[in-house]
Amino acid sequence: MVKALDLLKQEAGLPGRGKLLPNRDDSNFKIQNRILEVATKQFVQFGYRKTSISDIADHAGIGKGSLYLHYESKKELFLSCQLEEQRDIYEQFDKISDMPERDRLRTYLECVLTFATSAPLSKALLTRPKDYAALINEMGASNIKNLSAAGTDLIVKNIISSANKELSLEDQKSLAVTISILTSAIGHLPEIIFEMSEVQVNDFVNTLVSLLDHGTRTIKHT
Repeated sequence: MVKALDLLKQEAGLPGRGKLLPNRDDSNFKIQNRILEVATKQFVQFGYRKTSISDIADHAGIGKGSLYLHYESKKELFLSCQLEEQRDIYEQFDKISDMPERDRLRTYLECVLTFATSAPLSKALLTRPKDYAALINEMGASNIKNLSAAGTDLIVKNIISSANKELSLEDQKSLAVTISILTSAIGHLPEIIFEMSEVQVNDFVNTLVSLLDHGTRTIKHT
């Protein structure tokens, strides 16, 4: 079975992507951790386009040249911050793989919703369309496509296929893409939407899971 954390590590090893923090006993851990903490705060407050390497270096208390010894560009630094932010949820995804099949989809959606409303960097990026577009442009369409395909494959193998063995691989992938689009859209929603509609997040998850489950059963019988 595909391990989500392994996928994250593979992503970190791709050209043009960020990199994960080294082990704590590594001589570079302390300085890189400091850089990422400062950079995350700067990106959240000012956005990707308006944050400069000089600003981050100044707030981290190091020289600009020293920062470049660890991260070769602002893009790599931002993506490294994002990878670290995603590490916890990827570890949760691996735990989902060990759950009873009937609980996997619900738990996955709960994890994604929690991440979407509590991960400051990802949330800031989603609410700044121009920053999002600038980053996608720098990463390149092919890289985005490859990452999306890897994410779909992860959902199919770890969440959908075991619980929906009657579905064809094509239908499993369609369901995985639907889930990805829905959860991405949810990430764009401000929390006030739930507050104004008086809908609890848990109730929303239950409804969404029921709809997806009903849709899955409908696919099986067509």
